[in-house]
Amino acid sequence: MAIVGGNLERKEIGLPIGISGTHNNTEIDSTTGYLRLAQIDTDGQGNPVYAEEGTWISDVINLEDKFHDFEKVFSNSGNNGSSSFAILTRVSDNNLDWSDWTPIALDGTIQSDTKQYIQVRIDLFAGFVTDIFLVANSDFESNEFVEDSNGLRLKRNYQYDMMLDSTWVDVGSLHRKKVTHKDWLRIDKLNVYKEKTYTNNLIPIMTSYTSPSGKVEYGNSTYLIWGNYKYEPYHLFGSGEFSSANNTPIWVSYEFTEPKKIRKYRIRTHSWSYERSPKSWKFEAWDGLNWIVLDTKTNQPTWTNINFREYVIKNDNYYKKYRIYLESNFGGSQIHLNKLEMMEEIEDKSLILHDGEYKKGKEVLSPKSSNLIEQLKFNDTDVVKGVKETIFNSPISPTRIYDSQEGYVVSFNGVNQYLRSTVNNLFPIGDKVIKYKVKTSSMKPQIVISTSESSKRGWFIGLSEIGTLHYAVNITGATNWNISAQNGKAMVCDNEWHEIMLEYKDGQYIRWYVDGELDYHLTHSYKESTTATNNLVIGCRASDSGVSTNNPYYFEGQFANLEIYKGELKEMVLWSTVSTTLPASQQFLDKGMDNLSPLLDRRIETLEPMSMTEKNEVLGVGEVGKVFSKTIDLKKYFDIRSMKVEVR
Repeated sequence: MAIVGGNLERKEIGLPIGISGTHNNTEIDSTTGYLRLAQIDTDGQGNPVYAEEGTWISDVINLEDKFHDFEKVFSNSGNNGSSSFAILTRVSDNNLDWSDWTPIALDGTIQSDTKQYIQVRIDLFAGFVTDIFLVANSDFESNEFVEDSNGLRLKRNYQYDMMLDSTWVDVGSLHRKKVTHKDWLRIDKLNVYKEKTYTNNLIPIMTSYTSPSGKVEYGNSTYLIWGNYKYEPYHLFGSGEFSSANNTPIWVSYEFTEPKKIRKYRIRTHSWSYERSPKSWKFEAWDGLNWIVLDTKTNQPTWTNINFREYVIKNDNYYKKYRIYLESNFGGSQIHLNKLEMMEEIEDKSLILHDGEYKKGKEVLSPKSSNLIEQLKFNDTDVVKGVKETIFNSPISPTRIYDSQEGYVVSFNGVNQYLRSTVNNLFPIGDKVIKYKVKTSSMKPQIVISTSESSKRGWFIGLSEIGTLHYAVNITGATNWNISAQNGKAMVCDNEWHEIMLEYKDGQYIRWYVDGELDYHLTHSYKESTTATNNLVIGCRASDSGVSTNNPYYFEGQFANLEIYKGELKEMVLWSTVSTTLPASQQFLDKGMDNLSPLLDRRIETLEPMSMTEKNEVLGVGEVGKVFSKTIDLKKYFDIRSMKVEVR
């Protein structure tokens, strides 16, 4: 170096410093050629993470006869944020004995003594460049409970393969997965997923319109006859060829011997005259009254081969008869098709094994409040008592019988038998739920429960001549029913037990449920102000004194489990035991669940108050007061947010 005109002059002396040297957490950037800290990882977003500090030491430099001119070290550097670096040197006369490392001055002047051999050391220090803290992959131990695909966070969704049970010997296959409650802080949702699979074609190879089984029909047009060959519609399900006589729309149906739930169909065209192949069509099912459209295809791509085209459809019902309605082709003189096949989805049902029992859950609607008369039990031949001081007397006693399904029930003859409460106001004012069970095969107008005649405030609930629910209600006390002669849809008079549930929402709606399924809904604006005029009667139409003389419509059938609630319905899951041993495949299909969600979805709800049991026996001698106890089964709940005791 030299001073020229008061300015520092830089002279190149050709020192072979190079970039080989020794790297410790440093590297040479392949793009810029600069020395930098080494990349040691990537963060959760894929950004590079560098070492916090590193060092590079040059190879030994022999200054030879130039060491008297070597005064300063110059560097071109760029700092990123608060990062920094330091340059140090050490020297030796013999390349064996070295001095300590000495930092250069701020202006680059070497502070080490002047000797023949020298080494340069550069220390790099990282600084913070952002206030966002990014965690590197190596900063935590990877496990199944943490995910880093979109930033580091606790994993929320877990998917496990179910294990095939090799001991299963029945039809199909059995898969298991054990979920241990104590392994999880909370479980919000639990479900079983599978790839959809389907049966083979369910239609046999038809050799006629009725052989070997089922029935083939067609309509709206006729089939083609070419020479001696008839392109008849049953060939669509056989080994021959089908074609319409012209390009007029035509339909072809197949009727199974038993109802099927078709979820997939596929079709194939002929190998000649592709312009005659279907372009638009419908796939439909017959419900006994109408054709139900399950799939519609319009302006489909041109056919260029005889490969099958498959179509998965949404269908939750069983039908015996299905058809394809061919509406148009691509301009040919006929509409032709070579094959139509139909498949069901292979069912996959689940059961929960809990406490040694195989269980199923079902979403049901249940009243929010407690039963106003609790449950009407038929344990006395002369007097029937509701446990809240409600007495039903029997001027003409129905028969008390024992039913294997429902226990003791009452059976009405449909001629003159009925029960009448001795107190009024059993139907509360405003929102209410009425629930009971009936079993009858009598197809005639009949009244099961009644609190009114048409000109008196109250209800009658009965059955129609077509076997469905039938009711009327006088809410305002008008001279006639405010809502009259309303019928449901579900068949009730089939000699099977059915649970009937009425939900009345004051000024809003009336809903009927049969066996848990909504059967009827009516919106209304009426408001109840007082209770029914007459006492509750079971078995016929009520009057002031008992039985109406105006068409009493006696009930003929069996009756059980009357429950009356104030309030509205709420959704809940009802669990029942299917078996205490491993069920057979048919039990899985008949009783199993299609989905575990929303049955096992986490829900937060406030439970109805539960009464406590008096336990005064735990008091010591001479102690006063009362002790009450209530056991909470923690296995029923994922967690309990709060609990309190009320004294009333």
